[in-house]
Amino acid sequence: MSLGTSAPAAAALAIRAALRPADPPPTPTEALLTIDSPPQLVLDRPPAATEALIAEWRSWWAVATRGEAEGPMSPGGVLGEIVDANEETLRSWTAGHKRTLADLARERGRPQLAGAVRAHEERTGTSLGEFHLKLIAVPLAAPVLLPLTEQRLLVSLNLVRDRAALNERIIAHLAD
Repeated sequence: MSLGTSAPAAAALAIRAALRPADPPPTPTEALLTIDSPPQLVLDRPPAATEALIAEWRSWWAVATRGEAEGPMSPGGVLGEIVDANEETLRSWTAGHKRTLADLARERGRPQLAGAVRAHEERTGTSLGEFHLKLIAVPLAAPVLLPLTEQRLLVSLNLVRDRAALNERIIAHLAD
């Protein structure tokens, strides 16, 4: 299992929060994408949340969370102008989350996934098989584990902080 961050994914979430702070999310999955402590972004003239802008954001989000390589920090178009105008703030904000994740990874004495998987397999008499997961940690407000693909999962930093709960959610994902 690998655990990392995605500055473009976090930036996409911050831009979404700045553009649509009070709007209901358009899909149930997007309802889970509320971020924890969004950065203060400068929006000279906030664009209307049109269908075209929502489609532009979703396209950027798909690229930012693809996983082969980090997506673009700036997606171009209207959203790209907002990212470019707030680049320093976004880079500083995403770097802080990367440091938080690094600190969490260094903590000792936290429940390990391998032990939790063994205990699950012994308890249920089933094998979860071999797996190679890539977790992308982002600063979501709720403890979220959201499958992007079978092997690529979006996880909130809040859930990463609670390793036992994270392990339980990963095992539930693998057992499905």
